[in-house]
Amino acid sequence: MESITIGQIMSVCGVIVTIAGFVAFFWKMFINLKKYLTKIIVTELEPIKEKIDSLDEKIDKTDMEACKNYLVRFLADVERGNLVDEIERQRFWEQYEHYTKNGGNSYIHQKVDSLKDKKLL
Repeated sequence: MESITIGQIMSVCGVIVTIAGFVAFFWKMFINLKKYLTKIIVTELEPIKEKIDSLDEKIDKTDMEACKNYLVRFLADVERGNLVDEIERQRFWEQYEHYTKNGGNSYIHQKVDSLKDKKLL
């Protein structure tokens, strides 16, 4: 310990300051990169997100329309006295449940209730 000079202490301090400078520089670069990537995500990817959301809505609407078409066709067949087997009935109830969970229209519900009252379903 007795042989440590002021020059050696200054050298160690210089190394510490240099390392701290590098760390500060890389931290600032990281922050700037994060801001840049955030800007890219917002400006470039937001329109893609909006397009995906729009497609999701269209898919949901198409699904509900196909479901409604199936239900109307099935209910018409039952009302006309056309024979339907057990598998068709099971599929009807699956579709009806899906339709109901997704906020289906009341006229389908009314027709189902009417056919239940007539003991056709």
